[in-house]
Amino acid sequence: MTAPTVNSYRRFADAGFWAPVFADWGFQNRTTAGKTVARILSTLGEALDALEADQIVKAALPGEMYRVFSHYKRDEWERFIATISDWDIRSTWTSSLKLPPAD
Repeated sequence: MTAPTVNSYRRFADAGFWAPVFADWGFQNRTTAGKTVARILSTLGEALDALEADQIVKAALPGEMYRVFSHYKRDEWERFIATISDWDIRSTWTSSLKLPPAD
């Protein structure tokens, strides 16, 4: 729930974005994710799987909130992983054709 988009996980990979990347807490420290002892998950898909297994968090969400949230976030994740980016195309063609990488 603290990293609800696929871009949240991109920021985890690059601390330069000032995203929470440590399982820690801090005052005015944007690199912490609040007080926690759990490991930070690396994809939205992993986070959705963990949420599905967490009956306490699911029970805390009112009414249909969990079902709706899960539905839309699964759709976002599935569309994201099905997307072929320019980087995917360049890196695949560059390595298979031995072309110089694009600047």
